[in-house]
Amino acid sequence: MPASSRKSRLRYVRLRDYDGNVHFIPNGSITTVTNKSRSFAYAVVDVGVAYRENADEALAVMREAGAELKSDPVFGPKILEAVEIVGVENWADSAVILRCRFKVAPLEQWNVRREFLRRLKAAFDAAGIEIPFPHLTVYAGEPKSGVAPPFRLAQEARVANAERTFGSRS
Repeated sequence: MPASSRKSRLRYVRLRDYDGNVHFIPNGSITTVTNKSRSFAYAVVDVGVAYRENADEALAVMREAGAELKSDPVFGPKILEAVEIVGVENWADSAVILRCRFKVAPLEQWNVRREFLRRLKAAFDAAGIEIPFPHLTVYAGEPKSGVAPPFRLAQEARVANAERTFGSRS
């Protein structure tokens, strides 16, 4: 049969994402393929701790929580190697970002990551390590001598008057 009389077929790749959406991608449009289900995967975990925390102590808690997760009868078989503590990844606006990763069985990176974060939250709470949230601290500045002028707010007098009039909220 001559090529001109053959029916042309649209060839495509069909993928379903985590949310259940199905994506149809024409083969001619595919330029890069990422496979997260072959041989192994990495569960990469970035965790923010307050700047006042000791990074080495927080990393030690991460290492301990990772070892406990690896010894867990449910999650242990999904983890192929001990947790790898990478270290300080970044200085963010409100936190020092610490990174670690687990080498895991294919498609288990999300489950292991979620369970590690759950356990790490409890471990940080037990150790008194603050997981910060974005907040704003206002200060007047401090010269190298370490002595800064007082930072007075006009609001202070109004708050004191309101507390005398209406009573303290605490």
